[in-house]
Amino acid sequence: MELLDYNIYKRIKNPYIFLLNLGKIDYLSDDILYDLIKINLRYFSEKMYKIKLMKIFKNIYEKSRSIKLVASMQIYLELKYKSLKNYKKYRLEYNYIKNNNLNYNLNYWNNKLIKLKYINDSSYGDGYHLKILCLNESNKIIENEILNRLILISRLVGLKFYKVNNITIFSVEDFKMLNYEIKKKIYFGLLRKISQIINNNIEIINKLIVSNNRILNLLFSKKQV
Repeated sequence: MELLDYNIYKRIKNPYIFLLNLGKIDYLSDDILYDLIKINLRYFSEKMYKIKLMKIFKNIYEKSRSIKLVASMQIYLELKYKSLKNYKKYRLEYNYIKNNNLNYNLNYWNNKLIKLKYINDSSYGDGYHLKILCLNESNKIIENEILNRLILISRLVGLKFYKVNNITIFSVEDFKMLNYEIKKKIYFGLLRKISQIINNNIEIINKLIVSNNRILNLLFSKKQV
């Protein structure tokens, strides 16, 4: 019977018990055990987040290839479990983004960040050039520029983004009634907060993508561990 026959694993009801029993078979060579563990983890990895693999295979420490595979998989699964928890929380908050694909979500926020920086005339996205203008005393041109950029930012991220992140929304009329110093504080504070939120979303998605890729490379790469 070939080890790569995945139909075998479809009949396994409890992968934890199966792997536990596999770890107790002491007559298997390191190479055979390595292949068996790797193939099992390919099929069961999505169900193994909360299982301590090192405890299951505590009796195989003398089999260097096998234990190295298990140790690496344990680390990657723990990282993925943490990343997945954060991503699920992110998806609940941003459920208005209907596409759940990781790459779609990553591109979504990367594009928002690029456009945010473009709106603010700076590769750093911090409104650098507007800060220089604001060193001068208040005038209608600068105040209108601040207002126009705030409108562009709200259109870019959308009102649902403001609601998710508890960001106060000012009407144009209310904003115009504020004094110049408060307008500047609102603008640069909002710009900083939105940039931080978008960067945080990108980081959450990137961590899950990286953890997924590490597991795939470990289990499907031809390179030996």
